[in-house]
Amino acid sequence: MKRQKIFARNIRLTGVALLIAAMASPSFAADVNLTVTTPSRAAQSIADVPASVDVIMPEQIQAAPGETLDQKLQNLVPGIVASRSAGLYSQSGTLSMRGFSGQQDTGARVLVMLDGVPLNSSATGGVIWNDLIFQDIEKIEIVKGAGSSIYGANAMAGVINIITKSKKGYEILAEYGSYNTYKAGVKAGFDLTDKFFMELNANILQSDGYITTVESARRSGGKYNKADLDMKQAGAKMKYKLGESSNFGITYNYSERYNGEEYQKNGFSKPDYRQNDTHIVSAKFDGKTDGGSSWEIGGSFKNVHYEKLQTNKNAIAKVERQDYGMNANMTSEFDEITITMGVDANNGAVFGKDLTYTNGAHYGDDDGKRYNVAPYIQAQKKFMDNRLGILAGLRYDYAGFYDGYSRNTNGGSIPQAYKDGKNLEDKNWEELSPKIAVNYKYSDAISQYASWSHGFNGPALENMVLAMWRSGRMQLPNEDLKPETADTVETGFTVNPVDGLFIEPNAYYTKTKDYVYTKYFTKDATNYRQYQNIGEAQIYGFEIPVKYQAGNLSLSASYAQSHSKVLEGEEEGTSLTGKTLADAPHHIWAAGASYMFPHQTQFSLNWTHKGQSWVDVNNTDYIRGYSTTSVSLTSKITKNLELGITADNIFNERYLDSEETLAPGRTFTGSVKMMF
Repeated sequence: MKRQKIFARNIRLTGVALLIAAMASPSFAADVNLTVTTPSRAAQSIADVPASVDVIMPEQIQAAPGETLDQKLQNLVPGIVASRSAGLYSQSGTLSMRGFSGQQDTGARVLVMLDGVPLNSSATGGVIWNDLIFQDIEKIEIVKGAGSSIYGANAMAGVINIITKSKKGYEILAEYGSYNTYKAGVKAGFDLTDKFFMELNANILQSDGYITTVESARRSGGKYNKADLDMKQAGAKMKYKLGESSNFGITYNYSERYNGEEYQKNGFSKPDYRQNDTHIVSAKFDGKTDGGSSWEIGGSFKNVHYEKLQTNKNAIAKVERQDYGMNANMTSEFDEITITMGVDANNGAVFGKDLTYTNGAHYGDDDGKRYNVAPYIQAQKKFMDNRLGILAGLRYDYAGFYDGYSRNTNGGSIPQAYKDGKNLEDKNWEELSPKIAVNYKYSDAISQYASWSHGFNGPALENMVLAMWRSGRMQLPNEDLKPETADTVETGFTVNPVDGLFIEPNAYYTKTKDYVYTKYFTKDATNYRQYQNIGEAQIYGFEIPVKYQAGNLSLSASYAQSHSKVLEGEEEGTSLTGKTLADAPHHIWAAGASYMFPHQTQFSLNWTHKGQSWVDVNNTDYIRGYSTTSVSLTSKITKNLELGITADNIFNERYLDSEETLAPGRTFTGSVKMMF
């Protein structure tokens, strides 16, 4: 009852604040003239895309609540769910959309790219969101629904492309906030010659952190965990103009992130930690032919060194996660048909070692590699005086798992095969991913799209090779893990009844096969866990975003609802059929108001409610829903100076995004930015 009263009070206070903002007072409304590149890997008007597409601009990112980019996207885009229990202090976060489970470590089902370069790890399937810097973003393009017909694996639920900007000038940024958190960054962009541009940047972020253990667990167990943070980043970007219509560019990014996970019990402190050191280098050669065709050739390499220390288990894990790939594509027009064709080739690897912390004894190995080669083609044509558009795409992926090896000698109940060291069987997969879509313009004010698409997601390497003790259970490798697939039908509208008002509802139905879930079972008195293909599941739902802009005022509101059900599956002899997918909230509400005052002073107010979700596959325990409200104020004092202040979670909702980890609560951040 107390929680209900607090929730009701927060709703009333937020409603009053939003009304005040609206009366005096931009979220930023839809723009049918925007050009996007992510849906087809080529530039096109957003009005011609037969899909649900969101474009997020830098001003929206700056004003949105959340300390990391995935948190901000959850507050900006209907249907996106970010699972990040400790906020900024979480070692990683999981982002899902369209009702898919956000369960940690089952492999991401959303493809995330940085300037077209995939960031998803073949080892974990996930993305290190903590490494992404807000200040460099030009825009973010989000395409919902299966994108495997042109992007392949990981794009089962959608695609997010973070597009960065390159501009001349110098910037210095300093921030300070709650929990003694401070950040500093510098960036310099300059021309070396009239054809050669270079940009350099560096950032640091440090915080004393907070106690993440819930109060009841502290009282009953006499122990708690404390999270802190230390991160350093550096990068360089070079672009050379080869001619009137061709360019060559190289980008390098480095990140060193230390997440402290101090464990204290009965007055004794144990300095546990996780650390990621990431190197990413990418190159791109692009241009246009005299006939108007655009082309691109690119390549990338990523290496992540990961360490995890657990003093209570006297164990330290050291892992190398590698991904490298190449791509080539061309877009041309033949007889008014726009055709995009290309090929992707990539490889990934994981090399893990488990050691005894005190003496360095080597007792575990987790190794594996994965490859993928895929040609694709997509065609799009307009009819009926450009009122009707039809798109068809097809991609063929040939992928495989090889050089798998798993060993762990740390425990008497580990199966003998893994104590001896087991060479895992090589596997090959192939997948055809078609897509058919249409869009129709009824009038200047109303248009509709409808599509059917097939998506798939390859198994994460670590789910196939990892043998380790985890939360009191022995995790077993699964070399037989198969790709999960999904077929999605959807339709959506763009309605522009009056100037500045856009309503963009959509509805979808997805049926999956070989869905990957964490399964728990007991054998010979030992508790095990293993990632397995559970069978079939269905997901359906709808989203209703509304945006309005009039002069300096911008308002937005959205509601997303999704429902999921396991159609076929079993857990420890108990049927999962009819159960709801874990970590998939049914309801997500959001509202925002922003106003640009004279002298470039912007006030923004945002509210989000995330509904309750099940914690486990058997639907026996759940996490309550919660609401957060945030405000921000930025002002450009002079041409070269900008000040800002942000208050996140102003009603101090100490919610849980996992079973045991408490969110940071209310936080304040002040910023100073100088530009030259």
